[in-house]
Amino acid sequence: MYLSDNLKVLRKYFHLKQDEVASEVGISRQMVGFYESGTYVPPIETLNLLATFLRVSLDTLVNQPLAKLSPKQFEQLMAAPNPVYRGSALQVREVLHSVKDDQELIEVVPIPASMGYAQGGYADQEFMADLEKFHLPLPGISPDRLYRLFSTEGDSMYPAVTEGSHILGEYVEDWYSIKSGTNCIFVLQTEGIVFKKAVNELTTKQRFELHSLNTFYKPYYVPIEDIKEIWKFKKLLTDVLPEPESSMTKLLSEIRELKGGQTEILSRLPR
Repeated sequence: MYLSDNLKVLRKYFHLKQDEVASEVGISRQMVGFYESGTYVPPIETLNLLATFLRVSLDTLVNQPLAKLSPKQFEQLMAAPNPVYRGSALQVREVLHSVKDDQELIEVVPIPASMGYAQGGYADQEFMADLEKFHLPLPGISPDRLYRLFSTEGDSMYPAVTEGSHILGEYVEDWYSIKSGTNCIFVLQTEGIVFKKAVNELTTKQRFELHSLNTFYKPYYVPIEDIKEIWKFKKLLTDVLPEPESSMTKLLSEIRELKGGQTEILSRLPR
């Protein structure tokens, strides 16, 4: 995400001071400084106002590395028409930092807060500020990525994920990049938060086909308009050990091994 750098590049391009940007958007000059330093990410409403004022699309403001463009490329970009950006493939998140060590924190979304989160809490600074947060210094957790921990309930994920477990998701900005078969947390306006295996049909039908890990449940479709966020599965946090193999499963496995051994012995006998 190039938001902080882009704000500085565009402000200098239009020869604006921080207080001029602040006055136009309706925020304090100090907040403009925080946004440009990367200390905070503005809420979606402020991002839209900034993009409109600075004459770029929301996608360009957040995702395009403007500082790396040549002068000619930059001028061509600024001269191009500014299309209305639907935002369906980009959801901008508020990033919270630890005051003590300035490390990014991971918010925990518990079951009681899941529906409120899906219905707008994900973009509400006050809602997010009330969630518990923690730092997770584990291998594979990059300080450059955004993660969130979601609580689980129900049996649609059984036996791979037991009820009461927690799933750590990595935020996905580009939904079109999700490969079919990827396990993801979907934040849906109608259904709330679900953990499913995704079949990506955005290019052809503007939807995902969602498969439960529990094969008892039938797959279903969700249109892109119903999706608020997507988080790619990163880690499973649980205090429940996997159930041991049932005696019948074990017996069938042993029979297969015996049959395989018999076939190998017979193949060595003289004919």
